[in-house]
Amino acid sequence: MDREERFMDDLFDDINRRDWEDRLTTMAYDNTYRVAIGEITLGELMDSNNAEIALMFNPQDVLSGNKEELVPCITSGMLEEMIEYFIDTEEYEKCANLQKILDGNNSSREPTEISKNSTAWKPPRE
Repeated sequence: MDREERFMDDLFDDINRRDWEDRLTTMAYDNTYRVAIGEITLGELMDSNNAEIALMFNPQDVLSGNKEELVPCITSGMLEEMIEYFIDTEEYEKCANLQKILDGNNSSREPTEISKNSTAWKPPRE
């Protein structure tokens, strides 16, 4: 393999890696958004037939719950980060929905199931 071929191989590897990272980032924001607004539960997402599932948080953390979370495992910082991301992608309806959660108007359907074979999420006691 000559120098030019190695350069082209490295370039294609870099392009493929960036494409994969972009796809994974988009998937993480979209999946986390869907859970945040109650479109889908974490359990439903995990039980789906998708080979790849990306989130902005570790799904195992849903069991530990914390008072800073406005939606299970999703902090106000994550909501703000998602708003910035969706502003960049010009998905303003998503921004408005996330802002409602930040303002205290929680999702219409709170995630209540982690998976079919696990304990259902319960809000932390105040």
